[in-house]
Amino acid sequence: MPPSRRGPVVRAARRGAAGRAGGTGGQHDRNGDPPPGGGGRIARGHAVTGPESIRPPVVVASDRRAPGEIALGDSVTIEDGPGLHQHLNSRVAGEGHAVGGAIHPGTTVALGLGIDAAIQAADGKRLRIGTLRYCSFTMERRVQVDRPLRATGRVVELGAHHVECTAEVRQDGELVCAARVGLCRTEDGRAAPLSAHYRLGAAGAGGG
Repeated sequence: MPPSRRGPVVRAARRGAAGRAGGTGGQHDRNGDPPPGGGGRIARGHAVTGPESIRPPVVVASDRRAPGEIALGDSVTIEDGPGLHQHLNSRVAGEGHAVGGAIHPGTTVALGLGIDAAIQAADGKRLRIGTLRYCSFTMERRVQVDRPLRATGRVVELGAHHVECTAEVRQDGELVCAARVGLCRTEDGRAAPLSAHYRLGAAGAGGG
């Protein structure tokens, strides 16, 4: 659930209804597969691929105002190869199930990359703002297991205890996942104040 608005919130103008318009809304049929347009079905007949094929995502573009500060419009784009998705979709030797079948890789690989892009847009690795507080998303196209994914996170709202970002994940230039992501930093199990890290200029005026 979105956080309660107990403190001032600074928002950027929305560029559309990411996470609301179109797509499959993360719904699945009785077999655990998404309806048409959602994440990919589990690949059949592939042996388990080793973790040596998995590499961390790389930053391919960054437009942030300053290290250790967060401003509306800050954005980062990252790219991830297909190794993780292929590994999660591969079959356990001698078994009939996929390694990551229970977490639905056709959805969670793309969504997770979008969340990671949002964390990097908020400089969350440096500022320890990496706890997911809320999220809404749609799957717009089926994710192909053998192609890289590219995700862009952009800061659109600064709250007293959360940062909200949009995330768009694309494959071969086509949008596959659109999300709105609320991030926070936890201290003693609770969301900590974040306003000390905000860079409020002309774009940040008008918070309520």
